[in-house]
Formats: sequence, structure tokens, C-alpha cells
Amino acid sequence: MGIVIKTYNVGKADCFLIKLDDFLLLVDGGYGYTMFDIIKNNDLADLDGIILTHIDRDHIGGILKLIEDDSFAKNLSKKDNFFVVFNEYVDPSTISYNQGVRLKHYIVKYPNIKLINAYSQNYKMKIKDRYVIFKCVENNISCINEGSNSIIIEFISPTKEVLRKFMKNWKSNKKDAKITNDSSIVFLLSYQNKNILMTGDSSISVFRKKMFDLPKLKKIDVIKLPHHGSKNGNNDGILRLIDKYQCKKIIVSTKEDDKELDKKLIKEIKNKIGEDNVICSYNQKQDDTNYIEITL
Repeated sequence: MGIVIKTYNVGKADCFLIKLDDFLLLVDGGYGYTMFDIIKNNDLADLDGIILTHIDRDHIGGILKLIEDDSFAKNLSKKDNFFVVFNEYVDPSTISYNQGVRLKHYIVKYPNIKLINAYSQNYKMKIKDRYVIFKCVENNISCINEGSNSIIIEFISPTKEVLRKFMKNWKSNKKDAKITNDSSIVFLLSYQNKNILMTGDSSISVFRKKMFDLPKLKKIDVIKLPHHGSKNGNNDGILRLIDKYQCKKIIVSTKEDDKELDKKLIKEIKNKIGEDNVICSYNQKQDDTNYIEITL
């Protein structure tokens, strides 16, 4: 079966369902109101884990709607192993965002949910007869049982330092979206020699050095452009990443005619990898489904 990525049309927001053979991962959830159709049209009872990159409502809203859904909650309570990756508190003195508190409230209700953050320590768990290995930002040395049948989730960013800055300043700097965006979890998902880089709304400048310091990484098959491919500097350096890691496909979580899309950059990327390999989450050419499917 291989790897299938569904990138959902949830407006200018992020929502991805990634299938690695029989393993199913949800990355972000779009807005709360856009999750209804996804719940209705997908068997999310088979979901094995959720990664929430950060607490902006166009990422966390759908996650809250899903985890509060009665049918999903009923199935969740029956699972032996389930994980949620979510950077909650860094230390007791920090201020948490209300939606993050709400999500944490629901997670702790289920003893079978393993809450994982990006910065604490390496961790592994067995799901459906394969290991899922989480390699933290601060110390991502190799783990045992790290083989071709394992799923590797390698956190690239943010560090504790970035999170502390965000959590201490978000309330007084709500207009500074960069503080929130750069708190995004950036991670490399690896399975059977395929690599997918998910970037949330971070800036490439935040995680570029860490990417270039990964000695074993030779290629990235798919990169999700940070912050919907917008022309605000988040994507400065993407062309170098594409070249260095021979990237073949780029995902942009918005529509092709978005006025804030960096169209000059998108044109440069298309010239490098081909027009059909730049996939917007909303495309007028797609059929009646509310997603675009990418197969690796």
C-alpha cells in the first residue's frame, strides 16, 4: 500500500491525513467547522495518532472538534495505544493558550493516550506490530529497533527556548503572529526510505541549520511549505532545501489564487520540480472530493 497523503481543502488552514500502510496519522485539523465533513467521510476510528503543530485555530480547531466527537471518543477509549504530539507547558510559570488548555483537558481523560512533546526525550511505542519512534529536538540520537519497518518521527523544531519565548509573550503580543508561528512543531516523518517534512507555520530560518546538520538525511520526498506559502519571509531558503534534498513534491495549504501566496516563489519552485508537483490543498481541477491525494 505504501504512503498516501490526503491534503484537505479546509480553507487557508492545515489538515493532513497520512497513511503509512495500515498506520493512520492526522497532522493538524483545520478549523472546527471544517472537521465535520472529514469526520463524516473518513473512518477516523482507525486513527493511530495526532500531531498538532501549534495552537492557532486553523490548526487546533478541528482537533478539538474531533476529540470531542462522541463516536470518535467512544472508539478512542477502546484503543490500547494512541498518541497525541502537542507542545503543552514548558514550565509551571508559563501562560498557556486557552485552546491548548482545553485540548490537554481532554487528553488527560484517557489513560491510553500517550502525550508526547517535541523537546523532552526520545520515546518509542509499538502500534500495529511496528515501532513508532519519536526523536526529540534536543537529543535525536538513534534509537534501538530503528529499521525500515519502523515509523520515525524526528522533531526538528522548536527548542524549549523558542517555546518559552512564545508562552511568556503570546498574550502581550497577540498581533505578532511570528511568535506563535515559530512555535510550530517541525518534524521529519520517515518510513520505508521515504521522507516527508511537515513544517506547520514555522519559518525556514528557524529550523534550516538543524536540517542541514542531519548527516544521514539524503533526500526529502515531500515538503509542506510553511505558513501556506505566504510572502512574509517564512519560506526564505526553501529553494536551497529543495536542491539539497532533491525534493520532488511541494504541498501548499491554500488555494492557487490566494492573494497572500508568494506567487514569484511558487513559479520558481514549479520551474525546478514541475508544475504538477506543486500541490495546493484547494485546486479547481480536483473532483468532488474535499482533498487531494498524494501517493509515494
